[in-house]
Amino acid sequence: DALTNNCAQIGTDHHGLRVVKAVLSVRRPQELTRLFKQVARLTMKLVENQYGNYVIQSVLDVAPPGVRTNIKVKMEGKYMRLSKQKFSSNVVEKCLKQSSSHWRTIVIRELTAQPAVAELLRDRYGNYVLQTALS
Repeated sequence: DALTNNCAQIGTDHHGLRVVKAVLSVRRPQELTRLFKQVARLTMKLVENQYGNYVIQSVLDVAPPGVRTNIKVKMEGKYMRLSKQKFSSNVVEKCLKQSSSHWRTIVIRELTAQPAVAELLRDRYGNYVLQTALS
């Protein structure tokens, strides 16, 4: 469908975000398989965008576990950098709040590796991510 085929453009637009959120709220997850796959494929483009990060967060709320894991895998090795950015730091916090202990451990290990933790402590966004990781 048009939303899936144009997900990058729609998901990074203010009005497009509203469309995505509306579709996610009225459709059953089984009906959104193609959209979920496309969002997961576009994770790095969306997660750092002022509107796209909300698309990722919304998908993390409603998608099946496999899709959520796929999104986290796409960010693996980049959690430190993403934690220091205004938009993507919110997604990292969301991942920490709703992940299994396995995924929390993966993210926390990445964030607390030296010298990453010292950088995050001083960073205006990273500091909040660390607080979330420790709570």
